[in-house]
Amino acid sequence: MADIQKAKVSRRTAKASLTRAGKALCSMVESKRPASEVRESFIKMQEAYQRLIVKHEDVTQLIETDEEFEKEEEWLEESLEMFIRLEIHAKEYTDQSVATGKKSIENVDVVVVFDVNMYRKNFAILPIYSPFDLVL
Repeated sequence: MADIQKAKVSRRTAKASLTRAGKALCSMVESKRPASEVRESFIKMQEAYQRLIVKHEDVTQLIETDEEFEKEEEWLEESLEMFIRLEIHAKEYTDQSVATGKKSIENVDVVVVFDVNMYRKNFAILPIYSPFDLVL
């Protein structure tokens, strides 16, 4: 199998992982699970999305024509749109959970430090706390 085909198969597998993580997140929200569980599920989906980005970069490095590159970027755009839509859905749910008075000290925003070249070596999820995130 050619290198580009191997890279595409690997990317397809990463997209399937993202799809499963997204469906799990939707299921958590629809089942009205606690905000902490929804956040954990979102973090898993976020990690799957970052892995997909790395696999996509592997594919695009092997592309020689601009037309094919643009086609592959459109392919990734679908995943980006899904990720953003689910991120908004998860944030709205967790914000609503806090607003309705459910007690939680786990309401944190997650910032992912991400560099495609460093991803294979270092991946960090850094919680950023502010006084407004802690609801007692």
